[in-house]
Amino acid sequence: MEPETTTFTSWFDHLSLEEFLGAGSYGHVFKAISGAESERLSAVKVIFIDTFGKLTEELEKEKERASREYNLMTGKKHENVLEILKSTYTNFTVSDLNIIKNLDCLKENKNAANMINFRIIEASENPIPTFCIQMELCGKNLRQWLNAQSINNPELDQIKKTIIRNMFEGLKYLHSNNIMHRDFRPENVMFSYSSTTDFLLPVKVGDFGLCRNVHREQTVTGTLTPGLGHDLYRAPETRGSNYGVQADIFSFGLVLWEVTHLLRQREIGKIFYQLVDESKTNLVKPSTLFRNVNESIISLTRRRVQDRIKSLHEVENLDENHNQFTVKKRKALVEILKTCKPGDTIVLKDFVGTRYAYAEYELCADNVTLYQEGRVNGHHNWGLVVKGNSCAIKNITFNKIKIEGSNNLLQDINCSEFNLIGCNNKVSNSKVRDYFGVRSVVSGDSNSLENLQIIYESGGILVSGSGNTFLSLKFKHLNNIGLIISGSRNVVRDFKIESRDNPRRDPNNSYYLKNLTKLHAITENYSDEIKRVYDTYGAIGIITTPTSSETVISNTICENVLISGMQHQLESVIINKTLHLEGENHSINSCKAHQLFDKSHSTALIDSNFEIAELN
Repeated sequence: MEPETTTFTSWFDHLSLEEFLGAGSYGHVFKAISGAESERLSAVKVIFIDTFGKLTEELEKEKERASREYNLMTGKKHENVLEILKSTYTNFTVSDLNIIKNLDCLKENKNAANMINFRIIEASENPIPTFCIQMELCGKNLRQWLNAQSINNPELDQIKKTIIRNMFEGLKYLHSNNIMHRDFRPENVMFSYSSTTDFLLPVKVGDFGLCRNVHREQTVTGTLTPGLGHDLYRAPETRGSNYGVQADIFSFGLVLWEVTHLLRQREIGKIFYQLVDESKTNLVKPSTLFRNVNESIISLTRRRVQDRIKSLHEVENLDENHNQFTVKKRKALVEILKTCKPGDTIVLKDFVGTRYAYAEYELCADNVTLYQEGRVNGHHNWGLVVKGNSCAIKNITFNKIKIEGSNNLLQDINCSEFNLIGCNNKVSNSKVRDYFGVRSVVSGDSNSLENLQIIYESGGILVSGSGNTFLSLKFKHLNNIGLIISGSRNVVRDFKIESRDNPRRDPNNSYYLKNLTKLHAITENYSDEIKRVYDTYGAIGIITTPTSSETVISNTICENVLISGMQHQLESVIINKTLHLEGENHSINSCKAHQLFDKSHSTALIDSNFEIAELN
């Protein structure tokens, strides 16, 4: 939208310029009152086009630059962005300039009056092309607020958080509309107008005189004017013409540091240089204002563009409405897990785990999503305890994971051990690899495990809970015991076990003896029978203990099966070696086995489709 073309006097018929507010980028700013009835307050920026020594083509480019502020910002409305209301283009004559010079608000401002006198001399040769932009009136700026703070009082924390979030949302809004500010600094962040206080929240991003549109397809443009903006806040790449919104991001990072720690204006030149050019990141101290705000400041102000955050959308910890947090280091993960809230998303991006001692993290909040992007650097010697409910854990590599809550989802997980203590949890499309001879445990009820690949040599899964479902599980390289069920009403379906060619283990193996010790404690002396079968026939795919009942096992292939307890049902199970039956009232339907050892005292119901090579 182009500005109106009108005369100075007609445009100001409904405006009264009451106060000279100062000079911004390419303009002089006044406080104005609109109309006698409404008396709406606004600000008016008067932008004079410098015509001295310019050719017609150069003058047109200058006009285009001066009108850019209005053209880019008209129609843009956001509570943290200064609103542009109206604009006009006219040629100021000596008479027009004398009207401004004689305003009451300029009579005691010699500097402003001298600037107008200079323009009067210029207009005596030729009228001056001028843009007048009417905009929302604001209060004092952020620099004035920073200078008014004498100490870093904790009582200011909430105000600082609001200021940071306001300017963050305002700048992010500009970037979402493909607008680059190019002069982001405390002087251009304004407080809301109030007749009773100087610093009324919210704050708004303003002074769009250097704004520029950037391409939708990319954020870097090679035709930008170099060296614009204040030198203290100017990104290093703006010395050339090839830069983009990351220059604003750099400036925002420095202002974020100022507000977070209330840096003194006399200090900032030195410490900005030390942070950016000398990489003294230890200067940026942690703060309780926001999670990992020191890391955010460092990431925002990297000297090299390729090392810097690419978009403000990546700075999740400042966004009260955006609950996704990107974590790269162990300490940051600990902090976020302690403070995360329902609905938060935590992304482990190129996560650097512990290299030596085992570390365990606790997730206590409900409805949190945790997933991994990129690879985990260092060893995977860490574990996660999920105490919350309805959380989603996806695409993560752990050593151990323990789920104490309920209704959680584990998907695309890689670990060596899991422990499902809670109820109604689901584990799917995951891989469990035994490195240490440990045994995973399902002690909760009504959990579901689907599409798991389990590479266990000496471990396995102990199921002491009830009502759990195991679908499409595949054991590989089994040397010991696969599934031990001591609970009731569990279901095993589409279960395949591949044992090694020589599945028998050395009886003196420490992992084997350790597992037998555990088995003795959990199977009520049944471990002697398990040891006898294992030593004689090799790896045992499925065991139901004497305390178990009503297990359904179907569409399963394994080497040896040992059934005890009561009322278990086997359907379409292929047992390549031996089936051992103990306990009472089992049902065997459409199964195959090489050998059957029946100690159930003829209480087992075996249908006529049962195929057996040898009966013992």
